[in-house]
Amino acid sequence: MASEITIVHATNLVRSLIDDNPNEAYNLLTQDLKHRLGDSACVDILGRLVMPNEYELVNVRIEAIGDKFINAIKDLRSATGYGLKEAKDIIEGVRAGTPYDLELKLPKAKLLINSLRESGSHARLV
Repeated sequence: MASEITIVHATNLVRSLIDDNPNEAYNLLTQDLKHRLGDSACVDILGRLVMPNEYELVNVRIEAIGDKFINAIKDLRSATGYGLKEAKDIIEGVRAGTPYDLELKLPKAKLLINSLRESGSHARLV
């Protein structure tokens, strides 16, 4: 049972770190897991993770909009090509409490997440 808790915890940890620096998170966890749990548990955990490559589509969830409302609209338009009205409606919906999910290629997703974070908003890979 203790190893199952460790596996679940480690899997969730890596998923949360993937948003910021996927390669570093993956490498650090791999080393630590091999040391703590052995090769078979490490393979089990890493087998549960999907490490996205830069060409595949990933899901982004915009969960909260900070004080810089206009910047959030600009960031969304830049990443998606949405028109002003569509981006504004989406951002207003998120401000009202409805998260918004969209699919982007990994580099654009990272750029959008980082831009939104800089403006005080919250978005993440899902």
